[in-house]
Amino acid sequence: MFYSQDEPDGGIDIMKGLIAGVAGGLLASFLMEQFQAAWSAATEAIAPSQKRAGRRSDPATVKAANLLAESNWPQTAGEL
Repeated sequence: MFYSQDEPDGGIDIMKGLIAGVAGGLLASFLMEQFQAAWSAATEAIAPSQKRAGRRSDPATVKAANLLAESNWPQTAGEL
């Protein structure tokens, strides 16, 4: 269908490459989803009691912001 300039002598068929790329991407996406589901199930089976029991810890960005707020950081822009 769509061919490169030297196709009659054994060039690359662009449609075959496009179809192969789409098929490969769909297969990779499916396999990645299956792996992640299996990984989550295995993790839950190993440590079911550690599933966010109690209060969640703060993200690292919040911890860093709290450290800066409690330090001797200049309080206003005029003190810079």
